[in-house]
Amino acid sequence: MKAEDLAGLSRWFAAFVENERALTAIDPRPMDLKARHTARVQQEILGIGKAIGLSGNALLLAEAAALLHDVGRFRQYRLHGTFSDARSVDHARLSEQVIREEGILDGLSPREEAIILEAVRLHNRREVPGDLDPETLLHVRLLRDADKLDIYRIFTGIYSGQEAPDPVLVHLLPDGPEISPEVVARLAARRIVPFENVRNVNDYKLFQVGWIFDVNFPPTWAAIRARGYIQIIFDSLPGSRELSDLRHSIFAFLDERAGKQEGAGGDTPLPQMGDSRLNP
Repeated sequence: MKAEDLAGLSRWFAAFVENERALTAIDPRPMDLKARHTARVQQEILGIGKAIGLSGNALLLAEAAALLHDVGRFRQYRLHGTFSDARSVDHARLSEQVIREEGILDGLSPREEAIILEAVRLHNRREVPGDLDPETLLHVRLLRDADKLDIYRIFTGIYSGQEAPDPVLVHLLPDGPEISPEVVARLAARRIVPFENVRNVNDYKLFQVGWIFDVNFPPTWAAIRARGYIQIIFDSLPGSRELSDLRHSIFAFLDERAGKQEGAGGDTPLPQMGDSRLNP
């Protein structure tokens, strides 16, 4: 893959977003959020990739996957009025479908095309298949980490009160004081939370906390800790002894992973993004 291939994909993406935006019969502003999200995921994936020593073609493939990973979101929102996969369609598979239909990867080698498509298809899966070849697995994991970092950025801006709440982003879940015991139990066991266990906004926040158990690269853990994402999420939850104990356990895990990786040498953590947040 060459730099001009990526430039061509960027031009296609801009035109695609504009077309979907023009066709929607509902408020198009959530599409703008996804476009900004895409740009930031590109920056995050470059940061992670460079921090673990990638360069050249590997970085271009990673950035292309980041650019295309959410193209299905725009059509999902236009056709269904939601970003909830449970209420509409799997946005990753829809992204793959759009990419194939548009033929935008036809100029790449079959191997490059396959890597990008697999990364896009698997970026939102609960688990990654165990039979992927090492190069494909690398790019799948890169995209999953980069995507998480920016989703944390968007939601912690809302939870901290710096940005206006958006019910579309929390899948129109009820917002009350309740927290599901099974969600707390899974996190206490250091396991991710299946989305089907999420009953309300508080569960959804804890569901996001659980992503730290599905992080792949040392710089990602370091960035999550340095930017305070998990602290902000817990600060937005109701106070209780149960959550206090859970918070302690979660931070012990995060400090252990980020601290060990930073001290291991060879991997440079991503820089802290600062206090300013882009409007989602």
